[in-house]
Amino acid sequence: IINKIKNANDTETLGIKGAINKRLWKETGDTSFLDASIENYRKSWYLFKDYYTGENYGNCLYSKAEHEKKIKDKTFYKMAAEKTYKSVIDTILPILKKNKEELKWKYATLSNCYLALKDSTNAKKYEKLFLKQKPLKLEITTFSETKKNFS
Repeated sequence: IINKIKNANDTETLGIKGAINKRLWKETGDTSFLDASIENYRKSWYLFKDYYTGENYGNCLYSKAEHEKKIKDKTFYKMAAEKTYKSVIDTILPILKKNKEELKWKYATLSNCYLALKDSTNAKKYEKLFLKQKPLKLEITTFSETKKNFS
């Protein structure tokens, strides 16, 4: 049903399409779903600079790199993921100074982006701040699942 929406141009729809395709890829191993997820998250990230889709775009690029066989392709996707994580961080940090609302997922995203970039000091710092927000058990599970990609 969601694939019938061809020209989505809002962050919610693109994020949902990205998430559905990412889950389908994890269930089936069919990389066409991963590619569709990358495309939806990419579009949302570039159009809206939404940190949720930015982090997921980076995560999918990272996964694509892990499954590539050619060194050049592996390198390309890893570099694209790293660039995306840095950009997500650069997007969130100024927001933290201005807006103290909805901090929980900003902290979780920062933690995972720093972890992906192998900056364990900042990853731990923002994980602690995430946990101080008293996330629900399901939210902690979601955070931890993403974290496993880089541990």
